[in-house]
Amino acid sequence: MPTETVIDTTSFLGKCYIHWKTRNYGRKIEAVSLLLAVAIFMNKKVYEEELASASKYLLELLKDEGDVNNVMDYVKMKLGSYQEDNQAWLEDRQEAFNLIVKNEDLYGCMIDIFNSDNSFDESEKLFEEALKRLL
Repeated sequence: MPTETVIDTTSFLGKCYIHWKTRNYGRKIEAVSLLLAVAIFMNKKVYEEELASASKYLLELLKDEGDVNNVMDYVKMKLGSYQEDNQAWLEDRQEAFNLIVKNEDLYGCMIDIFNSDNSFDESEKLFEEALKRLL
């Protein structure tokens, strides 16, 4: 019987493996996972409700729980990097703006995250207002 492998997401090789697995799902899933991570970290805190909402959104896209877990590992890895380096979050937030400007449909996943913790805080409101000006 195979033994499940636990990946240390703080190690360089663990991060490379998670990134590689996520890229294999295609550019759309990679973009969605970036948007989800940015949305979850928008108020600089990570809530279980937001993670659960992200998993639910991904399950609708991927239809396979194993695939969802792989992508959620990537989202959590991104969240860890944001906690260590605010500049990484700022860069990804700008990339999120660019992705949404190119494809407005992608904004739906961010709204789901914003609404999942039942509090629409100031940073989420500012992000939405900035997007409205761009679109």
